[in-house]
Amino acid sequence: MRWGLAEGRVGGEHHFSTFILLANPGPVPATVRVLFLPEGAGRLEKTFDVPPTSRLTVRVGPGTEVPELTNINFGAEIVSNQPIAVERALYWDANGVTFAAGSNATAMRLP
Repeated sequence: MRWGLAEGRVGGEHHFSTFILLANPGPVPATVRVLFLPEGAGRLEKTFDVPPTSRLTVRVGPGTEVPELTNINFGAEIVSNQPIAVERALYWDANGVTFAAGSNATAMRLP
């Protein structure tokens, strides 16, 4: 019910884009609290509802579900009232090509 993500990035020279993917495989809605931990800054908390048997993509950065974070690195703690799966997708530009590079990581379960 608790997950941690060590890395997220938004903006910068390579135009990083981070997406937190929340999957609810269960038969009831999940209420998910995401505590963003920006590098060198305070905390930012957002709550999302994930319908049963579906996935929600939380985009981070200007013009997204989390517009407060821009040009910054961050971690995140995710807490749900239902069992969910969590992963992070991170993309960036390379050689002038948008989303030319990327990585994906499954969140780590926290006690």
